[in-house]
Amino acid sequence: MDSSVYTQIWKAGVEFLIAGAIILPLVRRDYLKNGKLSHFIAFLQLVLWFFYQVFLAWTVFGDLWPPREAYIPKNQAGGVLMLIGLIVCIAGMWAFRSMTKVTGRETNQLIVRGIYHWSRNPQYLGYGVVILGAVIVYWSATAWLALIAYALLVYVTVRIEEEHLTQSFGEEYRAYCKRVPRFIGRVKK
Repeated sequence: MDSSVYTQIWKAGVEFLIAGAIILPLVRRDYLKNGKLSHFIAFLQLVLWFFYQVFLAWTVFGDLWPPREAYIPKNQAGGVLMLIGLIVCIAGMWAFRSMTKVTGRETNQLIVRGIYHWSRNPQYLGYGVVILGAVIVYWSATAWLALIAYALLVYVTVRIEEEHLTQSFGEEYRAYCKRVPRFIGRVKK
């Protein structure tokens, strides 16, 4: 990989970190102050995810030129993971039945149906599995950075959302947390 690709990865990573450092505190403040995200803050959160996507693209695809030979079993395993992750993401969004709920602009009901019966964060879990599948398919050494960055972004975002949901739903949410794992695990009775 030539140095210009590393420069692009470095730039994209720094932009993503700066965006996260600015936007995530605004998301937290909006949840605590208003109990939901305003249109502007929801838009800024999408901007943060855009910066992550740019970083992901550079880390996964940046060192793939010239293309390497395909290794079919690895590609199949990664492709299956990406498909499973996509299905989990869609199932998580489907359970909300509303884009205003998916984006955090409407938070008047705790969603525990569908896939949320097994995971409190299926959309984040699913997208992480998609990224893991991409890392396996393309096996870019730098792609592991994107997976680590995703894990950090999700950890901070989930902590903000959990704080908001605990404030909004109190004991109902705490009981849900005791029953259902944060990402994946065994559901308790």
